[in-house]
Order: sequence, then C-alpha cells, then structure tokens
Amino acid sequence: MTKETTARRLTVAMGIAAGILVLESVGGLVTHSLALLSDAGHVLTDLLALGMTLFALRLAERRPTPARPSATTAWGFSWRSPTGSP
Repeated sequence: MTKETTARRLTVAMGIAAGILVLESVGGLVTHSLALLSDAGHVLTDLLALGMTLFALRLAERRPTPARPSATTAWGFSWRSPTGSP
C-alpha cells in the first residue's frame, strides 16, 4: 500500500469519525445522555490520534534538508514516521 493510499484512508476514517462525533454530541445533548457525550469524547480522542498519524505521515514525506542531508545518511524526515503510530 502506498503512502497516498494510506493518507486517503486516514482522511476517510477521520471524516467518518467526525460525523460520528457530531451525531453523538447532538444526540447526547438532546437526550441528556451522559453515555453518548462520554462516547463522543472518546471518538474525539480517536480523531486526534488519526490526525496525529496523518501529520506524521505527511512529515515523513518531506524532502531532506541541509540539517537532514539524505535518506541514506540521516534518514531525512522518515525517522518521524513512527512518532504518529497509534
């Protein structure tokens, strides 16, 4: 699987999670359900984790800079990829 496919899948998962977050938040407020509101908070943390993973994936795609000369000697920015692993 390519990084583009992974990024696309992460974006779709974030969209689904955001939709669930909105629905659970509204449902929890309308029905005064603490269970729905707490689950919406849990979905929010999942959404943040997906965002952090997408950010790390994008950061790992950056080209090497003078501070990180090449992928063979200093790994470029690829070393940041495990930073966002869930």
